[in-house]
Amino acid sequence: MPKSEAMPPHRAPSHGSDARANHSPAEIARMEAAMKQCETDMAAQRRRQWEALGARDDVESRLTHALMASTVGGASNQPSTAQLLEAAAVAAPDDADVAWYRAAHCPKDAGCDRDRAIARVLELEPGNLDGWLMALGEAARSQHDDATLQALLERAAEASYYDARDGETFARLYQATRDLPLPGSCKTPLVVRGWRQLFGNAPSGPGAADMAAIWAMAMQAAEIKAYSPIGKLCRPKDAPLSRERIAACRSVLAMLASNASLIDQAVGMSAMVELSAGTPEASAWRERYRNLQWLQAAHASNRQFDVESLVRRMIEGEVPAMQAELEAHGRWPAPAGWLPDNERARSLIQTGRPPPDPRR
Repeated sequence: MPKSEAMPPHRAPSHGSDARANHSPAEIARMEAAMKQCETDMAAQRRRQWEALGARDDVESRLTHALMASTVGGASNQPSTAQLLEAAAVAAPDDADVAWYRAAHCPKDAGCDRDRAIARVLELEPGNLDGWLMALGEAARSQHDDATLQALLERAAEASYYDARDGETFARLYQATRDLPLPGSCKTPLVVRGWRQLFGNAPSGPGAADMAAIWAMAMQAAEIKAYSPIGKLCRPKDAPLSRERIAACRSVLAMLASNASLIDQAVGMSAMVELSAGTPEASAWRERYRNLQWLQAAHASNRQFDVESLVRRMIEGEVPAMQAELEAHGRWPAPAGWLPDNERARSLIQTGRPPPDPRR
């Protein structure tokens, strides 16, 4: 989803495969039109909030104002997120959050000096793995030689902590918009029916916090991490890894696997299962990966919308919050002997290796 496109309620995942079975095409069209109008009017509320934030000069307001810029519409000469973050960096040159966001939203095709932005992150947070992953990703995109990439990977392996600002965009945007007045167009019977159709447990139509959570979640999801460089360096297909490469990869991937982000754990654990094959740690990594697969499968079956649960996952951390929800219902850890349906995941858990490639 492009960063300029929020996720209106009428495009949210449906509650079950037969979500529209009880409505005629004409009624579905009316509900969608009503929900689209609701979202349009809500977007106007967000734009007014964005303009209010732009009149403030504190760091948090500057950051939130910048992050909202690509979603509020306006004139073609309106400052972009990257431009507003550049201005924020000038106003607060030593703020680590500003530096991180400036690097994360710094597209080269917009004339932004991404190398300089990443360098500033490393200056302010030399022990943060995420800055080194940014540097590694940029070096890979610039097609640097293997020795340069290995040196950066080894430097990343020396990181003492990992802070990728997971959920912070969500938290800022949700905080800024959750108390906005709900437009009258969002309270109509058609919107209430449409909302219930999408989210089967909803007792009524959307509240302001519901709208804010869905929109903020879409903006957070647009901040995609680049795992490709780590995958290429730590999972080559054509040659065995050197001892130095394995050591660096294990350090980086173990830190990813311990983060609260679901995707970080999935990337880190699956790779660590392969890298630990044949070692004393192998069975422990396979069991951790099995429990992660169970966590995902158990939650995938629950399609009900719960704004409190969504906020908790985004702010407290996806994996800890999801695990606590399963524990509260006596469903954690994974049942003995349980295996996922996915062939690759099942093979990793059982053998520590992916299944054979049928093309070879």
